[in-house]
Amino acid sequence: MAAGDFVWFNAAKLKLGQKKIHLGTDTFKFAFISNSVTPTAATADPCFGAGGTTNLATYEVSGGNVPAGGVPLTSVAFTEAAGAIKWTFAAPSVAQNASNPSAARWAVVYSSTAANLDCLGFLDLGGVTNLAAAGFSATPPAAGVLTY
Repeated sequence: MAAGDFVWFNAAKLKLGQKKIHLGTDTFKFAFISNSVTPTAATADPCFGAGGTTNLATYEVSGGNVPAGGVPLTSVAFTEAAGAIKWTFAAPSVAQNASNPSAARWAVVYSSTAANLDCLGFLDLGGVTNLAAAGFSATPPAAGVLTY
């Protein structure tokens, strides 16, 4: 996996089919976690709180412009056009602040609406990242984070 890659959790794909996560109506957040854990697509039932097998909130880093519980994704859309389905959102960002976390390793996207705060996937930051020194921004693919 390379820096900047977004990886979907296998459990999230199942939860989409079970209607536990609703791409069109849920509220989503991204939160930063440390390198104390290394998520993979196969991470067991990842949630951002109690309720799943793997509580990724245990590894959260926050402070400054990064609130506990994460930053809301904006302009979230689940659309269909000419037979192509895609899930998109505005480029997430965090302004530089001396109180931002200095040891972020992964950015986790989760549904803050789902009962267990189910995680969808994670973004590889490429290494431990000091958000106090540079802030954070990511540009999602124009075709969407999920397309089929």
